[in-house]
Amino acid sequence: MAIAETFLVRVLIYGMVGFVPGANGTTILLPQAEGHKAYIAFEGDCSGQCEVIRPFHSSFPGFELRGDQILLGSVAIADRAQTSIDSPRALGNLPENQDEAVSFFWVPTMSNILRTHNTGQIDPNCMKADPSACRLPIAGRAHFSAGQKLTTCQLVSRKGFVQGDKIFAFDFKNGDAGSVKQGLAEVVELLVRVEGSEIPLKLVPFPSGTPRQVTLKPRPCDGLPGEKCVDIYIANVPDVSFETTGMFRGVHFVNLYRLLKYEPGARFKFIPTADLRTSRAAELVQPKCRAVLLDEPMFIASSSKKEEQKKEIETKGNIRSITMKNSLNYFFMSPETRPICPMASFTP
Repeated sequence: MAIAETFLVRVLIYGMVGFVPGANGTTILLPQAEGHKAYIAFEGDCSGQCEVIRPFHSSFPGFELRGDQILLGSVAIADRAQTSIDSPRALGNLPENQDEAVSFFWVPTMSNILRTHNTGQIDPNCMKADPSACRLPIAGRAHFSAGQKLTTCQLVSRKGFVQGDKIFAFDFKNGDAGSVKQGLAEVVELLVRVEGSEIPLKLVPFPSGTPRQVTLKPRPCDGLPGEKCVDIYIANVPDVSFETTGMFRGVHFVNLYRLLKYEPGARFKFIPTADLRTSRAAELVQPKCRAVLLDEPMFIASSSKKEEQKKEIETKGNIRSITMKNSLNYFFMSPETRPICPMASFTP
């Protein structure tokens, strides 16, 4: 019997995102909020509606999400394990090593942040086929029912007062008794192995409408000799022109409280603030799952056109001066200036 052809789908998720792990997999929500834009982009041989806006620099076709269910078509899943997250375990405020750093634990959980004030349950309206009754409009939503564990691919880092990038613990209650203090995930990764030679990607408007659709075929994987991959990037990030407050405060986290079934009062909408006394050198603990260089044009490390991109940077000088026509100027920003746009995990 011939062995079925398989390839990897690598999904990178970042920005203001809500995760809802459940018995049948994990749902991700990308809410619309002031100053933010949600996108999906892809890297792979593409057919269909591929000549669209290119949100991630010049190499990646993609779509702006404007109220869409994201569907990875109907494909045979070779890796049939249910999508899952880590079981709760004892970790400190920050990872001690890269093995700990890849834990999904670094996506903060609403139930843990709010404790006795709130169960952290997601608003059921946000999960309906028509999520229009959700307090925040939903720009995009996806459900992953199969694949490997969701893992942290990159932690939020800042420039320390001494040389070198630092991963700080962020305090959700500014030092009050019982506060939650931990490092924060900036990028989460999901791997799915599928059978066949291609995968359809479809965006279906809420509650119905004409879908946008492409078909993606794999290419050789960067960093995985002998493997073929389709890479999908899902983001909800602020425009760099959007007013933000402080390089050490995740002020955009306040939006995620509006996704709760019972929205807390203002005094319980805790904002993650870096504890400058609690840090690790990023080079020692930053996960090494996949090269994600937020300090340069996004995905330059994995792009087949990286030499072309580098040449463009050299021609234009300072990478922050490169003009883009969409909000993903965000990814040209270095850790000391890039807004902190945290994620959160909710109870179903």
